[in-house]
Amino acid sequence: MRTNNESRAERIAVGEKLKENVTFHGLRHAYAQDCYAEAKHRGLSDRGARLEVSRLLGHERDEVTRIYTTN
Repeated sequence: MRTNNESRAERIAVGEKLKENVTFHGLRHAYAQDCYAEAKHRGLSDRGARLEVSRLLGHERDEVTRIYTTN
């Protein structure tokens, strides 16, 4: 059963068939959001979590990373 808190990655992992098209950008966005949530869960500040995600994605500017980490 799907809940509002489940990411697309979690839904795919449990075998749910998604009706939306899956794109590279969408997968990158989901990955960034999952990494951001994990960093926050480990106790990093918003900025610290964004910087970590920024390094993972290869971004140099916080403004770009904010696009990926906001819903």
